[in-house]
Amino acid sequence: MAILHRRRIHDRDLRRDANGDYSGVDCLLCTTENANVGSMVFYRVHLDRSRNAFAAMEEQSEDLSEIAQAVLDPATGYYPDEASGLLEYAGSALLVMDRVTLHEA
Repeated sequence: MAILHRRRIHDRDLRRDANGDYSGVDCLLCTTENANVGSMVFYRVHLDRSRNAFAAMEEQSEDLSEIAQAVLDPATGYYPDEASGLLEYAGSALLVMDRVTLHEA
């Protein structure tokens, strides 16, 4: 997934007929564009499938293994009992943000 940042570009050549000094949101010399500033990697982990979600995350990567150890029961591959008291509704899938990369600039 790309991370986009909407930025305004001020271009005097864009409107040669514009008079005055415009700035801010109503500037007639500005355009907007979406600039790609990075990326994110997500995993959707299904807790109600035949495979143990803890084991699947552990096999995928060391980072996912650490997340699984923090939020899942290794034996069942589901949330531990104490999570039921903390979460109003846990659902049957877990969305994990695995990696965020921002361009240096």
